[in-house]
Amino acid sequence: MKRAIQPVVVVIAFAVATAGVARAAAPPFEPFEAAAAGFTIGIPKDWAPFDLSKETQAGVQRALKRAGAEHPDELAAIVPTLRAQGGVLYAVDPKQHDGLNANLNVVRGPLLNRTITDFDQALRAPFKNLKAKAPKIAPVEIDGVAGRKAAGRVKVGDTNVLLEQVIVPVGDKYLQFTLSLRPGAASKRLAGTLIKSIDLA
Repeated sequence: MKRAIQPVVVVIAFAVATAGVARAAAPPFEPFEAAAAGFTIGIPKDWAPFDLSKETQAGVQRALKRAGAEHPDELAAIVPTLRAQGGVLYAVDPKQHDGLNANLNVVRGPLLNRTITDFDQALRAPFKNLKAKAPKIAPVEIDGVAGRKAAGRVKVGDTNVLLEQVIVPVGDKYLQFTLSLRPGAASKRLAGTLIKSIDLA
């Protein structure tokens, strides 16, 4: 039985991205409200979402163990880094798929004077750090707010991963959503559903 591959943490100028792997489709979804961070997002029902303003690494590990995760310690190991970098949400599929678990994270930080160029550099950073081809970056509208979206492939170990990211300003903060999936049409549909479900307070 394969060990779970711990999400790769890429610390960039003002955000953090993880590269795990998700199965192609995981509907139905349930809304998850991160009220303190100012958003709601649909999470696949069989994933385990954690509000990082409340949860500790130990708490995440215990919850994932109860959910049947094979390596809850490895899946929870990212929590301190995410919290240190402004992480507000970590959602993970407790079930392994080819030794890998789905994961989504959301990071929030101060907007300050950051520009579109800054956002684009942040979106490119994980690809550059993983020595992958630069992603396609395009404008995106999230709940009526203009943001930026990046999509491309990276390699985590021997696994090809479709990495989808969105950055959007919310008041004097920004939110960065990072989701990783196996390449394929079904994965793109799943990512599209997650992104469209984002509701900004």
